[in-house]
Amino acid sequence: MAVWISSATGIHCGAPTRVRNFKMTIEQINTEMARRYFEWTGPATIAEFQWHSALSGKAAKAAIEPLKLEALDGDRLMAPGDREKFESFKIPKEAQYALVSSIDGISLLRRNLASLVDEADTRQACLYGRKVRRRSRFAQPRDL
Repeated sequence: MAVWISSATGIHCGAPTRVRNFKMTIEQINTEMARRYFEWTGPATIAEFQWHSALSGKAAKAAIEPLKLEALDGDRLMAPGDREKFESFKIPKEAQYALVSSIDGISLLRRNLASLVDEADTRQACLYGRKVRRRSRFAQPRDL
């Protein structure tokens, strides 16, 4: 199925008929993408959403404006209905570990890997190739 976006008329698809007749403006598409992003990732910054969506700063701000996101801890934003669930979360008494791949959605699509790692663990020695190095900050993928 061919998909293309026209700034004049919205999104268009080559087939099937019910999809071909579907039209949204670019602004509506961007807002829907922002809604899905913030519901998926939880508290995030505009910069993180901008990186994820590949939108300009102006377009990212315009996309989130209709969502009426709530501020949390400075520049982090979250969906209005998520605050109560977020604040009522209790840390489990027993740790639950999950070994995931580097292509798992929680790390791959988040970009800011440092936000997923405890500060004390960022100074641990790590194996890079054949060398062991100590890092003062958590390495981003481009650093490896």
